[in-house]
Amino acid sequence: MRTLGVTEMTAACFKLKASSQGGICMTRPNDFDLFELDENRLDEEWSRQPRIFFEYATQLAEARGDYERAKAGRDLITAKLDQNIRSDPATYGLDKITEASVEKSIVLQKRYRDSNEQVLKAKHAVDLLQAFVEALEHRKKALENLVSL
Repeated sequence: MRTLGVTEMTAACFKLKASSQGGICMTRPNDFDLFELDENRLDEEWSRQPRIFFEYATQLAEARGDYERAKAGRDLITAKLDQNIRSDPATYGLDKITEASVEKSIVLQKRYRDSNEQVLKAKHAVDLLQAFVEALEHRKKALENLVSL
């Protein structure tokens, strides 16, 4: 199994970095088939459950790492921009340096906006994978209930 990290988001799905050549889509055709349980093959369903859960929980952990790295990158850009603005406020169109004017000027910079967009995408990927992992918990509960019938 490959370790996957979140790199891109699209409306239909998000791609997970599998190699330098490209990615895979979480919403592969068979991903949601996981929630269709074959009541005649509960033994097979149970034997697959831990592996499936581990696969997506690992992807979630990788996505959380990507999110934290994106936040750290944004924080670094914020600090550099803060330093640059304070050392040369005229370049950023400021006559007077105040905390509010520096903060607003930072948010207006393209480097900050691009970095912030990466943080938002990474957070969205975490949220989607978290929902999938929670759905796998529901799958486990459904298997438990089917076995007890």
